[in-house]
Amino acid sequence: MTRYLAFPVLLVLLAGCSAERKLTNRLEGRWEVARYETTNSTAQSVQLSNIGTIEFDKDRSGRRDISYNAFQTRFAVSPRFQWSNTDRYVTIRNASSDSAKAWIVLENRRGYQKWTSTDGSTGVQVLELRKPDQKGVLGL
Repeated sequence: MTRYLAFPVLLVLLAGCSAERKLTNRLEGRWEVARYETTNSTAQSVQLSNIGTIEFDKDRSGRRDISYNAFQTRFAVSPRFQWSNTDRYVTIRNASSDSAKAWIVLENRRGYQKWTSTDGSTGVQVLELRKPDQKGVLGL
């Protein structure tokens, strides 16, 4: 009887691992930050397009080259970071900006990623990434 129960459990575990591996494989490489949106508790919202790049290396390290102006302030981020993922989350660590956190994966496509996160309070951020060779495909 336990053999019959073990098989469905094994299938669920393997399916979860393959979804995690699929995201890992898709993330590796250079991505353009196609859109970044942040909204705070007073409903102030900033939407920015094409603000730089982020690169995920196979050794689970990465680097960013991002710069933008928002609320009359210039932001520039280019630190190295460590990253990890599950099938539904990407976590970026050792970074000095507000993106050093866990991101929820909303869309996971080969040339396009859409993630969301919060600032721990009432602010929400949405990040859209696209592979540089996928510009025309997505219409972004």
